[in-house]
Amino acid sequence: MNRQDIRLPAAAFDFANGTSADVGGGVDYDSILLASYLLEEQAALGIGGPVCEIGVKEGRFLVVLASYTGEGEHIVGVDPYYDLPDLKPVPQQNIEALAGAGERVVFHYEDSRRLTAAQLLPPGADGFRFIHIDGNHEEDFVHNDLELAATLIQPGGIVALDDYFHYSGIGVSSALFRFFSERPDTELAPLVTCGPKFYLCTRSHLDLYRARFLRRFDCDRRPILKTTWLGKPIISAHLTGRLAERIESLNMPRVLADQAAAAHPNARLSG
Repeated sequence: MNRQDIRLPAAAFDFANGTSADVGGGVDYDSILLASYLLEEQAALGIGGPVCEIGVKEGRFLVVLASYTGEGEHIVGVDPYYDLPDLKPVPQQNIEALAGAGERVVFHYEDSRRLTAAQLLPPGADGFRFIHIDGNHEEDFVHNDLELAATLIQPGGIVALDDYFHYSGIGVSSALFRFFSERPDTELAPLVTCGPKFYLCTRSHLDLYRARFLRRFDCDRRPILKTTWLGKPIISAHLTGRLAERIESLNMPRVLADQAAAAHPNARLSG
């Protein structure tokens, strides 16, 4: 799979994949491809609605999400910009320039822990169809954001968790384990890992997404691993070969998981 296989405009792709000396790096190649693929799958399945990102900075990933929205579909961003106050107007400007949707952007310049689900959900919407979590990577922050996502995601929705495999993301991986330990009956289920991100979807659409993904990619010469995470089926995918081989990294948090399991011996995923 490469950029010609998705409908994301070239300018939006290049911006998402770019870097900034002042703010940091952009979105990795595989993550852009997989997010675009999943958004296009939602369109094919008739799943619409608003999108949301927690932790926006310049809006590089939010531009990808915005590029797949249409009339009446809001784009919600959450970022307090404590250290980068001058950056506040930049994401909306980028979304207007690259996705033509600046008027549908709703921004909350606030710590996500101070926001309720009711405050985040646009009027008239039943839920978000795609939520990207990339804010503060400390465990309590990520756990809070997962709780919000579980409340706000609509049937067929996707939740993407950034930096699950990154060295700075120990709080991300521990928060995800904690979330499933405390909420074994959650409607969220692991779907696929790709690049640094961990993708979940609602149980209602898990089998459908999984079957369609494997039909699309399993015959390709791509590293596609069907494995398990906390006893639940998951796909580990690398779509382009541009990243170093990291299939085995799915087990990177194993020590953490073993420690957490010992601390919560009755915590198991159900369903």
